Amino acid sequence: MTLAIGLAAVTSAIFALLGPAKVLAGTPMRALAAEAGFPVGACRGIGGLELAGALVTHVRTGDGLRKAAPAVGCTALVAGYLVVLS
Repeated sequence: MTLAIGLAAVTSAIFALLGPAKVLAGTPMRALAAEAGFPVGACRGIGGLELAGALVTHVRTGDGLRKAAPAVGCTALVAGYLVVLS
């Protein structure tokens, strides 16, 4: 069980870091999306799903707000960014 929690925590940390980068679609992510044949909008959608996955992982493992704060903060920032873009 401890291994599963550890793997979930590492996975959610990676998603919490990569999700905002994809949603914000900076120059490196635009280049990676083009290389993979994805439109930037699809890449942003994938990033949003990664953020949601990070939050779900924290909730499922019973992490408190302190451990989930980076994922929550990134999600709030990206949501705000998307509102501003609209």
